[in-house]
Amino acid sequence: MTSPSMTAAPQAMPKKWYFVTNHQNLLMYLMLNIITPLASLGKKSYQDSLSFKVGYTPVFSTKPPKWAHDMSIKERDDLLPVIIELDLNGYQGQLLARRQSQLKPQLESQENSANNQNVDNQGWQSMTAAQVFTTNSYDCADLDLTMLLLSEPIAAGVITAIKFANKESIKKIKDKVLDTNGVDISLYQLTTQAALFKFNKNHAATPPSTITIDNDGTVINYSFANAITAVYASLNLFANVNEQALNALLTLLQKNTTDINLPLIDDILNDFCQWIITPNSEAHSKAGRLYIDMIEIIIGSSNLSQAKKSIIELLQSQIDPANAQVESQQFVDDLSSMLGLKDKSFNELMTSYTKSFHRMLLTFFHTDGIERFLESDSLELSDSESALAMIMIAASTGWAKLPITQKNYAGMHKDISLLLAQLCASQLNNRQSVLANVPLPVRYYLKQSWNKKSRDAAKVLITDNNWTCLDYEISLPHGQYDINTTAKFVKFKSNHPIRVEEMIDQNEFLTLMTGLNYIDSKVEQLMRSALGI
Repeated sequence: MTSPSMTAAPQAMPKKWYFVTNHQNLLMYLMLNIITPLASLGKKSYQDSLSFKVGYTPVFSTKPPKWAHDMSIKERDDLLPVIIELDLNGYQGQLLARRQSQLKPQLESQENSANNQNVDNQGWQSMTAAQVFTTNSYDCADLDLTMLLLSEPIAAGVITAIKFANKESIKKIKDKVLDTNGVDISLYQLTTQAALFKFNKNHAATPPSTITIDNDGTVINYSFANAITAVYASLNLFANVNEQALNALLTLLQKNTTDINLPLIDDILNDFCQWIITPNSEAHSKAGRLYIDMIEIIIGSSNLSQAKKSIIELLQSQIDPANAQVESQQFVDDLSSMLGLKDKSFNELMTSYTKSFHRMLLTFFHTDGIERFLESDSLELSDSESALAMIMIAASTGWAKLPITQKNYAGMHKDISLLLAQLCASQLNNRQSVLANVPLPVRYYLKQSWNKKSRDAAKVLITDNNWTCLDYEISLPHGQYDINTTAKFVKFKSNHPIRVEEMIDQNEFLTLMTGLNYIDSKVEQLMRSALGI
């Protein structure tokens, strides 16, 4: 006899999924760019539907149940319920699902049980996303697709809308954002849908029980993931002002750089890139190993001041009087003095030391943030020094605290959030991460599209209202095109301005820019107007 599961037609996969939380936790998720349990972060969070099953995120394809709503606002009277709409089409990883045929016996058993935790709930089964998120799997025809438990962190980039009970709640969240660092609420569609928040007496207020599943207890290293995604975002921006940063970014993404004729990055950058891809790999140079040790100190420190003190201690322990190739006692003393700028100024120290390793460290100790680093015109760092210093500063800043302008740079928000979720998942499951497709700088695509030889860096980043893109000085058939530029955000320039000498068709250039999502249709019209086409 043919099994029902082999003859039943497969279910249509829901296009929308809902996750229930409160307005306070919402801001934390948006700041971190992932939806995941926050207990290990050491930050204040409130109970929400994540409490249903430790280590899993419950998502619903229909109106979320009353128990998820109540669970998310019961800790404080002033918490507002929030429903996050998700597109899980690209979700990968493990999850728990139930069979429809087992739901009825399960509910009857719960009604007859005085303690739901003792219910024999074999309806929950561990599966992969590939098994569930498909429309042609007959094995999934009996699955209950109204509720799933996801085991992987969810990227904020898959949020399609954030729903509230009324307009007053939207106003409150917008007011709250003003006091929250690192959250740009304008990236998300805020809507009201009162029906999702209304329940009658027949709606169950008690959640279904879950079967106890053995977890390995692995704690996700959120600090590492946040720091490394900050490095990705920063190098992507900085890759438009020097070759070494572009090369470092391409190596991190494991791209083939041979086609664009980039020079080899130095040993330290090579060691750092290899460390990201394979954390347990051995460094090829003493300086590379020391640099990685400092990055680990930065990521693990509670604040930048503590990180700098620990780096001083590390350098002190590495001094070899007989062979001080990387650092010396005098340099460590001078670096220590920068914590209070006692005797020598930063400019004096940069003049005194000529080695890249020294100059990179001096710059890191002098700079307390990415914006200050980008605004420092007098640094005159080489490409490799710039990339190394940028990595250290980005790691110390972390993705959650990056400036909004940088987090949104060139439409990277969604892609970086996917990368962050992927890095968290890879550490949780103790597997090597497969790096996401992070948007690359326009300069990379220009070189590939028109087979340019290696040029100098991009001119400047320009901003206009809510859009960002790169402005190139391009020789066009009808003369030179140049939108009014500003150094408001990026003041750090390369040694030589970029000039793409070949004649490039205007429409081809605009089509490329639009296709890469660096400009939208409104901006394209603005540029066409400026070009007179």
